[in-house]
Amino acid sequence: MPKWKQDETEFTVSVNYNENRGYQSSIPKPIIDHLNNPRKITFVIDKKTVKIVPFVETESSFIENTLEHTLKLSSSKRGKR
Repeated sequence: MPKWKQDETEFTVSVNYNENRGYQSSIPKPIIDHLNNPRKITFVIDKKTVKIVPFVETESSFIENTLEHTLKLSSSKRGKR
């Protein structure tokens, strides 16, 4: 596991290609810490730069996503019986 310098502001990581999952990379811990440990992140293309921002889930979208996930689990369990 890499150790990042205390005041580091640039992080270079490898990008790997997986035929089934697409492109993958690890996000350095200082970046995740700086974003306040988000569950999700969003990549935003802004003209010639790409920004990474934490995904902020509203209460209503959280409830909707939880309900959707529960319904998927429920229907997949019925299909296995």
